[in-house]
Amino acid sequence: MQFHNKYFLLLLLLLIQFESLSQEVLLDTVFIEPDTTTKMVSIRIEINKTKLDTLNRVKLLGDAHADSEKSSMFISDWFYSDDYLDNEDNLYTFVFDSIPVHIEHFKRIEGKLRLFSPSKEKNSIVIVLGGIVNYNRNIIPSNPDSIKVIPINAIQLDKIKKRRKQFNSYVKKTISENQLNETLFLETLHRYFDDRSQYKLPKTIKDNIIFYIEYVDLRVVKITIEDHNTGRLSDISKLNGPNSAIWEISNFRSKFSDAFAIEVMLENKESLKDFDFDLLNVELK
Repeated sequence: MQFHNKYFLLLLLLLIQFESLSQEVLLDTVFIEPDTTTKMVSIRIEINKTKLDTLNRVKLLGDAHADSEKSSMFISDWFYSDDYLDNEDNLYTFVFDSIPVHIEHFKRIEGKLRLFSPSKEKNSIVIVLGGIVNYNRNIIPSNPDSIKVIPINAIQLDKIKKRRKQFNSYVKKTISENQLNETLFLETLHRYFDDRSQYKLPKTIKDNIIFYIEYVDLRVVKITIEDHNTGRLSDISKLNGPNSAIWEISNFRSKFSDAFAIEVMLENKESLKDFDFDLLNVELK
């Protein structure tokens, strides 16, 4: 589909409740579809006093809401929202899609942003040495009620998944040792099996680790494995649900050494700051 670009430059003051961040908003582009019945509005928020990088990141919490001059309510499209991407340009973007072309003005745009600033000191970057990692055991013991991360040897799991007795024994033991939600654990494993049912683990694979993640509201942001044999490997596939996830790291190089380390970057109260924004009188024409 082709779009015709129109560029609208508008500096607005972003009113926020978190005092140490001063910000401006640029209404950057409106895309109009060929039939001219709808348009896409992209709102870019520039963070001025906090440098966004691989550690300091921003995401939209929930949806942004816009009120038009016709008293219509529009909700931002989650599909276009960044989820803790490395915002090297120090901009955060969210999008309102399928806005009728006769809407020329938003009276107000409201929403909430979350600033994520993890560190080892805040216990939001956890490093576990491979030599002491126990597969099938939670590696985040400091906050087990909010989030659990269970590394699983995917090659071994693949071998037992069709052996009912072994698989049931494995599931029972893993649930018991980690106080997991049984229904959630089984449903998530089976969704993972279904997603990869079309292929087998390639014979060339050296190591394959999946991480079962169970959480209430705080989430894992990134998982990395570092090893002198293989370098630095990050999660390459994800299966996410409302309260559970499976992330996977596949290794096709030489096998991990005993010195490999797992680094987990996760949300916790110490690493998060939420703030509201309230934009007034945004012109779309």
